[in-house]
Amino acid sequence: MSLTTPGITCDHISEDAPISKRLLQHDTLMTAKLTEMFGEMIAHQTDFLDGDDTFTRRSTLHRQGHSATILNARLIIRKASLPDGFLENLQRTEILFGQLLMNRGISVQMTDRKVYTVNDADQIRWGRQLQMLRADSGDLLATIEELLVPEAELLRIIP
Repeated sequence: MSLTTPGITCDHISEDAPISKRLLQHDTLMTAKLTEMFGEMIAHQTDFLDGDDTFTRRSTLHRQGHSATILNARLIIRKASLPDGFLENLQRTEILFGQLLMNRGISVQMTDRKVYTVNDADQIRWGRQLQMLRADSGDLLATIEELLVPEAELLRIIP
């Protein structure tokens, strides 16, 4: 599933997708929402591209101790916006990007959220794209794309 080509952009998530709605219709870190709903989370990096100015990371997010994927993520991170050692820490651990930001005391704000759907093997998957800014400077920190697994799979993963 490519995260670079969203399907149909939506103004809101339908009422028949209550978990996807709670997970995507907010402008805060996804880490807090996932932890609230599923418990402790881990990230598995699936691919990366280390460029001159940006670091692109693709990952899957899972409940700690479980193999089921909850969402696929793609982050295009501006290197200049992060403290020394942050990216190395991101690649060496299974800690979510948002958790590392919180651990380092980096406050962020989200902007330009777009919610969309993708039809994947005749199942609807909800996703969102947004920009993450550093709260202290307003500088772009990352462009984020998050694509949840279908609603029925989410229901099976909730503890």
